[in-house]
Amino acid sequence: MRRTFLEAGVAIILLGLISVLVKAVAANAITIGVFRLAVAVALMLTFRRTRRGLAMLSRRQWLVLVLMGLFFGAHWLLFFLSIKMSTASIAVLALSSYGIHLLWLGRLLGESRPGAADFAAVLVAVFGNLLIIPEFSLENHITLGVLLGLLSGLFFAFLPILHQKHPDLPASVRVFGQFFFALVFFMLFFPLTEWHLAAPDWIGLVILAVPCTLVAHTLWVRVTTKLSTLTSSLIYYLIIPVSMFASYFFLCEEMTPGKVVGAALIISANLLGLSSQRRRRVI
Repeated sequence: MRRTFLEAGVAIILLGLISVLVKAVAANAITIGVFRLAVAVALMLTFRRTRRGLAMLSRRQWLVLVLMGLFFGAHWLLFFLSIKMSTASIAVLALSSYGIHLLWLGRLLGESRPGAADFAAVLVAVFGNLLIIPEFSLENHITLGVLLGLLSGLFFAFLPILHQKHPDLPASVRVFGQFFFALVFFMLFFPLTEWHLAAPDWIGLVILAVPCTLVAHTLWVRVTTKLSTLTSSLIYYLIIPVSMFASYFFLCEEMTPGKVVGAALIISANLLGLSSQRRRRVI
């Protein structure tokens, strides 16, 4: 168990640095996505376990992987655009709404019925997101970044549901499916990529592709396989302070009182919703 929590800590640090690196490199969102996914897919294909698992898939299981990849690709694209349009920390705060989306998706799919605590969680999360927006206007980049981050959180919320519904698929195969079909999704926008980058940008892309994609996501799948959904969800929210402090120190992003209070409310709202679902044995 100690090793599992150690892996969780490493994964959280790496995942928390993603938004900072995406903001720092000069490459656009499409370029970052294509490079990260292409490198991750190529490396995973060198693993014998991955190749062996893919050879045994049925048509239905391939369709499941396609769906995972499309949701994952949409989540990444919107998240990267949110980071580029607003700030690294604000994009992460907006993305953290995925816990709230899980409540409504569970209700929509007939797996749960929101209670009073769930409605309270939604209201607190909405208020927290309002606090991190300095000006309410669609011409404001922060506002648009928050909206894109919220939509990214929606697509991200579909993934744990799909993973829980298909435990028959090995974790390595599910990770590969997410990466591969997300890459197919990003390749639709390949004409928009930009490859004339400086050396520091290429270094940033390599860090994003290997430690922050292949290593971080593989560790996180291992962690979520061994720990309960509630425990892993609680640990996941540590990404927010990691991203906020990294943005403050490396990108010199302003740490305003509104952002800090908004972050606290968003985290609290998601934890309230998750604990409510846990009490009803939904997750």
